[in-house]
Amino acid sequence: MEKMIVKVVLYSFIVSFCAQILFTSRYQSVPKPGTDLFDIVYLPVDEYILSILRNSIVVTFVTILVFILCYYLYKIIKAKKKSQ
Repeated sequence: MEKMIVKVVLYSFIVSFCAQILFTSRYQSVPKPGTDLFDIVYLPVDEYILSILRNSIVVTFVTILVFILCYYLYKIIKAKKKSQ
């Protein structure tokens, strides 16, 4: 089980990091105060990378929780079928 968790952590982080690079924009629209207009701001590289890392880590933790839940549910269902 430990090897499976390590693989899930590694692969989910790599996949989520790559997906964040593809789908996260470096541009951010900021509303101007007092008007209905927006300014488009170009994010610096450090803020862009930190936002990608933050989102990738969150996705990795959610993936770990889902994996552990599915693993234990599978074990429970397998034990019930075996006892019948």
